[in-house]
Amino acid sequence: MLRGGKIDKNSTIMYMADSPHRQTRRVKKPVDKTSPGKTQKMKEPAEKKPTRQPQTEKKPADKKKPDKKPTGVQAHGKEWENQIIAVIVSAEDLEEAMNQPYTAPHDISKELNKKSGRNVSIKATGSNRVDFGDAGRVIEALKKDGSPLEAIVVKYQQNGELKEPKEVIRVDLSKGKDVLFGSAMTPEFRERILNLSNRLKQYENPKRDIKELQDEMKKAGAYMILAPKVGHKGKRAGRLQISLSNIQKLIQEHPDLVLEHQGCEVYGQQCLTVLESGRRVLGKKNKDVDKLVESLTES
Repeated sequence: MLRGGKIDKNSTIMYMADSPHRQTRRVKKPVDKTSPGKTQKMKEPAEKKPTRQPQTEKKPADKKKPDKKPTGVQAHGKEWENQIIAVIVSAEDLEEAMNQPYTAPHDISKELNKKSGRNVSIKATGSNRVDFGDAGRVIEALKKDGSPLEAIVVKYQQNGELKEPKEVIRVDLSKGKDVLFGSAMTPEFRERILNLSNRLKQYENPKRDIKELQDEMKKAGAYMILAPKVGHKGKRAGRLQISLSNIQKLIQEHPDLVLEHQGCEVYGQQCLTVLESGRRVLGKKNKDVDKLVESLTES
């Protein structure tokens, strides 16, 4: 029978074969709930995004810093230093002596000096002024008893791009420590030196205090002078250098301090060569300080 005289479009008419009368049975079709004409798509499982691992800061591999090599004005001095070392130090100790750190207290220690058993400081200069490095270390070295110290000073002449050694002067610094500083060498003097040194390391330029102490040293008859090296922030710290103001004047007035002065001989041997090296160039601030020092050391 028809329901209400209408055929349900969603039904299927089935005939019963074993019945004399045809009977119909309506079977409901599964209803597609999607919109007509559209097929329902299966949702694919969403891809899992890889979880981001927390990044750990990679530490750079430890690299051994190369030893600081002398450059510029220090380079030619190092070459002459090695030539002098070859004369004073025995062959089996040459490698050790030639590879001392730049901050070593002496260029040749008394233990390696086969000639005289003294600590040796080797300096090169194109004038009569001889720079001796950090003031505090120099004063402490001279103050020590039982630690003899001599300076080997190479005086050279600049000829264009060449440095030609002209004479070598060996000076007994230990014997002459009272002469070098006159009556200025007191505990108070040492404290003031250390104070000025620390201020320069903090990038100060204590010009007035340096001049005041320098005047006192001159009145005390000292041959040594202060020669500050002004620092530059972000580049290098300053330092308080000390220098012998006039080596020719020292050896003329105190010939007893001269250990050797025979042309360019070092312990009786000629060992120095002419070097190819340009003229030293100073920064503006250090030029200004050098002018101050020169004005204070004029005799």
